[in-house]
Amino acid sequence: MKEAALGWTRRIERRVRVALIVAGGGLLAFNLARIIHAPIGDFHNHWQLGYNLLRGASLYPSVAECPSHYSNPYPPFWAMAHAPLTLFSAHVAQIIVFLPMYIGWLSLLVWTVFHLTRGHLPLDGQRQFWAFTIAMLVALPFLSRDMAECGVNIGLVALAWFAVYAWTRHRDWLGGASLGLAIALKMTAGLFVPYFLWKRQWKIASAAILFALIFTIAPVVVRGPTRFATDLSEWFDVLRAGNTGNPSIGVLGPEPIGNFALRPALARLITNGPVATSEPVTTNLLSLPPKVASVVIYFIKLSLLLAFACMIGRSVGDRRTLAVVYECAGVSLLMLLLSPITWGHHCVGTLPALYLICATAFYYGGLPRWMLIPAGYVLLTLIFNRAIVGRHLSFVMTGYSIVTWEILALLVLTLGCRSLAVRRQAPAPTPSR
Repeated sequence: MKEAALGWTRRIERRVRVALIVAGGGLLAFNLARIIHAPIGDFHNHWQLGYNLLRGASLYPSVAECPSHYSNPYPPFWAMAHAPLTLFSAHVAQIIVFLPMYIGWLSLLVWTVFHLTRGHLPLDGQRQFWAFTIAMLVALPFLSRDMAECGVNIGLVALAWFAVYAWTRHRDWLGGASLGLAIALKMTAGLFVPYFLWKRQWKIASAAILFALIFTIAPVVVRGPTRFATDLSEWFDVLRAGNTGNPSIGVLGPEPIGNFALRPALARLITNGPVATSEPVTTNLLSLPPKVASVVIYFIKLSLLLAFACMIGRSVGDRRTLAVVYECAGVSLLMLLLSPITWGHHCVGTLPALYLICATAFYYGGLPRWMLIPAGYVLLTLIFNRAIVGRHLSFVMTGYSIVTWEILALLVLTLGCRSLAVRRQAPAPTPSR
């Protein structure tokens, strides 16, 4: 009787697994159909940057010159990376690169995280599947949104994590090249450099800085020295435009509620700043002056960084220790919190932390009780989506930056799992004679 029930359970589980795989394939096919029907997301903007780079036009046109153009905060190398796609129209290029880029980058990230953890959290195939599946289900809103960008944000996360993998194999130059490429594409990946410096890993930190500089100046080959110098000057002007002294105003002007970075999320709570939407958003709990709010937010961000640095310590010992993997997952979360701009598709950077939390729970048969509170909040943010709560309530919840606090909860869970794993894997003390 028990064997029959067990066999029935296994058959049900296999069917659920197949159904989930088919659903994932269906989501990819659905988004491919959307792209074939019409361009979606910001891909056409990135394609346009590559086109402007090749024809000598400005990469950072002012609003006065081009009212319909979005503010481009990316370095010039971002345009160079998209320049080869201009062999095709923006629409055709998006159709061609969607599946290979998205699946390729996601596969690299999953492969990297798996190989970093398999020696410390050895799970059988069944639990391995469910650990990745649960992580992807929680991150599904972010993964789905990044499909419109053809997985470019997953690619940035994958490059940074491949750098960590190469470093754990004592291939610092390879890791530095991968991390330097990610930094040249988007500067927030540069938070891994202070992490390696804090850990006294001078070689990979130096290699990352060197390769980031090489990739950053690479567009001079296409643009020429004079035009490239202008590009850098205009890019710095765009970055300086966000330093207004008002935390409610960033690079893009008044911060939209879709920016889940910590600065605008806190600004919406503690100051009455301008909003970037005509819909009413009343989320402020305090009415601090902008300058006072800026100091408060700066102190909170600095305290978060210092607390993280103190918790992880400076020693590394064995590069392949599991503690390092948890720490790098924490760095990925800090990148989202401390970045000036964090849209939903940037939040694919939560995937390594989500997998680590799930794998830790499976391997140790659960998590400490205190973790149920942040874990419950993370699950609630998944459940209370727009399809469930409706447009208006979803808008209000977004105004209160529930995704920002989800990322912060994941950081707490990640550090908690690190502490749990360090305690469980620590060698037993030698009894005194």
